[in-house]
Amino acid sequence: MSETLSVLVRVAGMILILLAALHLPIGRHLKWREESARLSPANAAIFHVHTFFICFVLVMMGLPCLLEPSVLLEKSHAGAWLAWSFSAFWTTRLFVQWFVLPKSFGAAGGWKPLCTSAFQFSGWGCPHCSPPADFGRRVG
Repeated sequence: MSETLSVLVRVAGMILILLAALHLPIGRHLKWREESARLSPANAAIFHVHTFFICFVLVMMGLPCLLEPSVLLEKSHAGAWLAWSFSAFWTTRLFVQWFVLPKSFGAAGGWKPLCTSAFQFSGWGCPHCSPPADFGRRVG
């Protein structure tokens, strides 16, 4: 089971890095340059900085998954914090996709959120990803 999870975590890492790289063609398709030109300089700068950091976070989440999946799969405090942080991030993202974004974006309903949900919740029962018994307690 551990080998299967390792492969799945590597695939997830590749997908995260691919998603970061896809921001270039997505930006062209959605005409972000033209759209941001209509914003005030401060709002345009904030838009570009936030887009950069979204890509940066995707790459920084994807690299440990791709290069060293055991970091997430071995029972340790660091691994537990990282795995639960990733889960909290993507659960919040899923909530926003389902309940905050307008339905006109195609984000709510349909097969995409269903696939996202299945992927998100598929690893939660994994014994390697469950936190240690003393997770969150002060050490020392």
